[in-house]
Amino acid sequence: KGSPVIWACVIEKAYAVQKGGYAKLDEMVVNKVWKDIMVADPQGFAITKKTDPEKIRERAVDASKTPTILASRDEKTIEKESGNKVIHHHGYAVLGIKGNTVNLYNPWGESVSLPLSDIPKYFQSMFYP
Repeated sequence: KGSPVIWACVIEKAYAVQKGGYAKLDEMVVNKVWKDIMVADPQGFAITKKTDPEKIRERAVDASKTPTILASRDEKTIEKESGNKVIHHHGYAVLGIKGNTVNLYNPWGESVSLPLSDIPKYFQSMFYP
């Protein structure tokens, strides 16, 4: 059983191939990669502990129709705190939200579900077109 949404994996792989392979990518920074692929800057917002959860919910609801990415925090401690569900300094495709559970997809092939209240703990920003 896999996720019905594989666009994040396909885009990541295609981008790496276009740039000459993963070894040629110094750092996949969302703003740069997004602009390279979409030929436009992404919209989005920083996520802090003070970010209104309803703002995150609204974007997660729209994610079923519009590509949306959450960028995880840089701190390596988040792996331990999240039970290895969230990898530091990594992008996650937002698949949607059910109730108060945000469904994510790691382009490495793992589905992750987190409570809406945990998003500010592990993620620093949200991007969408």
